[in-house]
Amino acid sequence: MFWKANNSRNTSITAGCLESPTGLSLEPNIYLNDKGDYYDLDDEIPASPQSD
Repeated sequence: MFWKANNSRNTSITAGCLESPTGLSLEPNIYLNDKGDYYDLDDEIPASPQSD
């Protein structure tokens, strides 16, 4: 449930293990030109074909 990337100072937690309501929100999707065709993304979330 907790993980830390190599050489990172941050420890992350998997959001799915938190009780509701979490207060979390989704951020815009980026790099959509590079996503795999097997991803189905929500059209209501702002998106950018490349990084800003």
